[in-house]
Amino acid sequence: MPETGLQQAKSHRARKAICTATIDLLVELGYAETSLNRVAAQAGFSKGALQHHFPNKEDLIAATVDELLARTFKPPRTKPGSVGQVLTGFWTRFINTPAYRALMEYSVLRVQIRIYRNDYLLSSLSGARKWTSNPCKIL
Repeated sequence: MPETGLQQAKSHRARKAICTATIDLLVELGYAETSLNRVAAQAGFSKGALQHHFPNKEDLIAATVDELLARTFKPPRTKPGSVGQVLTGFWTRFINTPAYRALMEYSVLRVQIRIYRNDYLLSSLSGARKWTSNPCKIL
């Protein structure tokens, strides 16, 4: 029974390390260049070990976004002082961070995909088909 607890802890640490590597790569390279191979190398795992936890890029990104959003719900360590201190603390903890930039990279991609899908749908309805293989080049 204790081995199960140890295995769960090991699995949790691996997933956290993989998500951290994903955040780093999203910030450094963007979504398009953040591949499973690069994440595995950055995290120090084989691609097979990474895929044991996250079978595909979508699962990896979903878990990373969950990790990023979970960070925003942790209460501050100190009691707020002035409004200026609260705003500075908010800026430091949430906005001016690599994690926030990674979350914005993902958010921008989602918006681009929606625009792409809407554009394709509208062009399909009008009879003029416009198709590009890379939805990230829309904007």
